[in-house]
Amino acid sequence: MSENTPTTTPYTVPDNPADPEAAALLMSNNREHEQAAPTTGAASPPSIVNWECAPDGMVRAICQYCDRRSDPVEAAYDGRPRSWDLEPGWSCGPYPVDFEHADGSQGALFRCPSCCVLAGDRQRRGIRPLLSPTPARALNIATTVLGL
Repeated sequence: MSENTPTTTPYTVPDNPADPEAAALLMSNNREHEQAAPTTGAASPPSIVNWECAPDGMVRAICQYCDRRSDPVEAAYDGRPRSWDLEPGWSCGPYPVDFEHADGSQGALFRCPSCCVLAGDRQRRGIRPLLSPTPARALNIATTVLGL
């Protein structure tokens, strides 16, 4: 490659497009970009997850109502957090890993200690709904269930 061809940034235009190697690099980058970018359809809603990977092979549970993350715990054989390893107060609704919920998430649902207390208090007072999903989850439910 010539000295004028940038090699660190993938989608930049080479300084000298007349250079055959630079032109080939530009064309390959454009092809990769076209394959990676969606060409039609509406923007997809954000991906919703119920747990995430943490450093050192650990995982964190994510509260389905406030998106609070738990302390990292060891992953179970299927990759999700083991409910008995979560800090006290966390609640787990066990579902199979491949079960898809209305919000697009899969597997077990988790509730943080604060949301557990709030839901219990609202239930004792007879207030419904007990809790509302986060805005991102509500958007996914609206787009998948209601077709908005």
